[in-house]
Amino acid sequence: MDLAYIDNLAVNGHGPLHRAGAWSKLVMLAVVLAGVIFSRGWVPLTTMAALLVVLILVEGLPMLKLWPFLGYPVFFATLFALAAQGWSFLSLLTILRSLTAGLVLIIVLATTPYGELFQVLGRFLPTLVTDGLIMTYRCFFLLLDQLSNHLKALKLRGGYSGLAFWKNVPRVAAGLGIVFIHSWEMAERMYCIMALRGYQGKLGLRTASTGVCRYDLWPLVWGIIFGGVVIGI
Repeated sequence: MDLAYIDNLAVNGHGPLHRAGAWSKLVMLAVVLAGVIFSRGWVPLTTMAALLVVLILVEGLPMLKLWPFLGYPVFFATLFALAAQGWSFLSLLTILRSLTAGLVLIIVLATTPYGELFQVLGRFLPTLVTDGLIMTYRCFFLLLDQLSNHLKALKLRGGYSGLAFWKNVPRVAAGLGIVFIHSWEMAERMYCIMALRGYQGKLGLRTASTGVCRYDLWPLVWGIIFGGVVIGI
């Protein structure tokens, strides 16, 4: 699952949602998640999921490349539903809820740079939490790249094969251990660098703009449509 691809879509996309402010897309996200929570039938959930697919197509996002990102929430929701309820109507609703929530979350993440999201969240979260999220997000991609390089090296040296699962486990585990050590060293080095540059518990981020532009109407209109689906169906 290439999360860097999602980040690239958010930064380099040119759709109407890309031009809208982060706050308006978070409003749309909140409306859809509220609909997912409070909907009791499959009709509103299916309608919202279909509308989200339409929104992805309208925005010009690569539909086929985004589908794999839904695998995790749908997979774990399926396990939870089958373990708790077995094959039943309620289990199907649980899976459909995870699919709908995953779709709207992917849309928001694929159209909003992470810096803008954290700027908005910084108005409601403590400064220390916001700074930690920003640094974690940045380091995650560095460590993911290291793990990817380690797996490539294993494949080139014949130490990794898709058919030899039990032989791959200790080698991949060793790679994860190396990445963990690097993450520890990176955290210490980053703290020293930030301390030398005068870090005193707050990053110098600009405050997120809450002004309304014409592109903000686009996610707000979609939010109204989703709210209408939940209330009217």
